Amino acid sequence: GESRSLDNNKIDVYDCIGTLPVNIQNKCTLNTPNYHNIESECSDKSKPFVICWKPAQKEGIDRKPVAIIPIDLLWKFLEMYVKNG
Repeated sequence: GESRSLDNNKIDVYDCIGTLPVNIQNKCTLNTPNYHNIESECSDKSKPFVICWKPAQKEGIDRKPVAIIPIDLLWKFLEMYVKNG
C-alpha cells in the first residue's frame, strides 16, 4: 500500500495535503544515521530531505533528538527567523 511505498522511499511523515516544505525520515538508532546514503534512496527530490534522529540511549548519557538537514535549508530557516522574529 501507500505506507509501504513511502517507507521504501525513505519518507516516514506523509504530507497528504502538501504543506510540509520537506520530506522526513525518522530514525531511532545508537549511531548517527548516514544522511547521504538514506537521502539518495529517496526518489522524491522535489523537497529537501530531513532526518529526525532520536539517539538510542547510552547508559548514563542523555542524548537529545536532533534534525539532520541540508545546510541551505538551515540558512533559509535562519534568514526567515531573523526576518520574522
